[in-house]
Amino acid sequence: MSTKIYNAYIFDKVYTMHEIMQMFESVRKDMAAHVRQAKSRYTTRELVHLYDFLAYFGPARVTKMYERYQGMENKKLSDYDMKLIWDTLNSKPENVESVKEILGRYFDNRAYDDSESKRRIDSLFDYTAEVVIIPLEDKMLLMYFGNPDMHEIVENLPYLSDYHYQNQVDKPESVSDEEWEQRKNDWEKALGQDGIPARHGMSIQLFNCGYDMFAIPEAPFDEANIPTIEERAKWLMDYMDDYPNPPEGNASVNWCRYLRSPEYLEWKKNRLEEVQEKLKGIPAKTC
Repeated sequence: MSTKIYNAYIFDKVYTMHEIMQMFESVRKDMAAHVRQAKSRYTTRELVHLYDFLAYFGPARVTKMYERYQGMENKKLSDYDMKLIWDTLNSKPENVESVKEILGRYFDNRAYDDSESKRRIDSLFDYTAEVVIIPLEDKMLLMYFGNPDMHEIVENLPYLSDYHYQNQVDKPESVSDEEWEQRKNDWEKALGQDGIPARHGMSIQLFNCGYDMFAIPEAPFDEANIPTIEERAKWLMDYMDDYPNPPEGNASVNWCRYLRSPEYLEWKKNRLEEVQEKLKGIPAKTC
């Protein structure tokens, strides 16, 4: 049977429960700081993109976007936030601070919505992070689950070392045959016959997209995160609707073929250059 144990580590020694909880309290703070930076990056970039949309396409197109979202059903808080963003951009575009504030609220609610969704693995907003610590007789093992960007925080902890194992490929050159076999035996003991980490160890939640997200201080506008001209242009390209000779209907196979056609690729190249040139005269919106 194939065995793949990723994001797996071993502690440098056996710790008490009290020591573990103290050690991971600082990890929680690092996780929260990472999410706040991500929120600042998102709100900064999206604010610039939204006002680029207004400057490039004009108020009439913003009104159409607002009307489009008004017709959508409010299934989630983040859906309502997105409606409010276009509403504010449509009715009070001079109120930049309000747009930024709603973007921040959208980030919070979208993170919570996605963390509760069955498709959370595909989400760029789900910042859920947790570890499962499994004690053996003479050592302690750990597995990380959650946001891949925040995995690095756990990966770089000084008291953890890589202890992954898989039996369908050759072992790493830096690991001896004896150690590789020991990893195999340790993980078999740690995970038991069912292979479910949470049934054999202690789970510690490092970041929750519910209460932890809403406890983060407001993320500031960060000019270091303002997108480049090229990035701004690519974002606007997603809203173009004047393709040359597009296929009729919504059949995906026809659109996939069209988006690879020389005619479309030539149009995209030329239009992207045009947009970039126009954006040079449109300062990125700041607040």
